Amino acid sequence: MKFFRGCFGKVYLCKEKSTQLNLAAKCIRLSRDSDRKKVEKEVAIMSKLQHRFITQLYDAFATSSRDIILVMELRRIIFTSY
Repeated sequence: MKFFRGCFGKVYLCKEKSTQLNLAAKCIRLSRDSDRKKVEKEVAIMSKLQHRFITQLYDAFATSSRDIILVMELRRIIFTSY
């Protein structure tokens, strides 16, 4: 179920099977090779950060040479949308 569309892609509602935790899957379509490097750098930084005001990154993976999926905490995305 798509639930939000942003500048860089779409966000889908997903659920972690073992815990039933609702998460957000942010699908990013890369248009240039330099975009991939930027996203990889952002993922590296986000994976090290844990703070109550920063949306938690749970996982990141590529589905193709142009698409990257970021699996993120859902609760903070909902509460900060306006």
